[in-house]
Amino acid sequence: MSVVLNEEERKASVEEASSVPLDTSFRMAVRRRWDYFHKPLLSIVVGAVVFGTGTALSLLYFTHVGNVPYLVGPLFLSMGLMFLVTGLVWIPIIKQKMVHTAMSQMGHDRPLLPQRGSCATIS
Repeated sequence: MSVVLNEEERKASVEEASSVPLDTSFRMAVRRRWDYFHKPLLSIVVGAVVFGTGTALSLLYFTHVGNVPYLVGPLFLSMGLMFLVTGLVWIPIIKQKMVHTAMSQMGHDRPLLPQRGSCATIS
């Protein structure tokens, strides 16, 4: 028994089969991950842009090409580096917090080593 589809029905069935539903677990995982990491990533991007601007302004000042005030280049360099390092350090902290939260939700709150005086004795 064969079913013959016309061109429009075939295209509609292909589009329906290839479309990803909005409530998939993959999209939810990506969204949750973005919710956690959007602030550190924004900090890294802003820091890189400000650091690059500070580098360019410092080069312009020290080569005497442009009329750049004395402290603008180093100020942008230090602010950009501060944002960049803050974002880079923030990511492992969030990852560690996610692992800790997942472990505590699974019920792994018992200590890894037995408490002192609670070892089993053989009699």
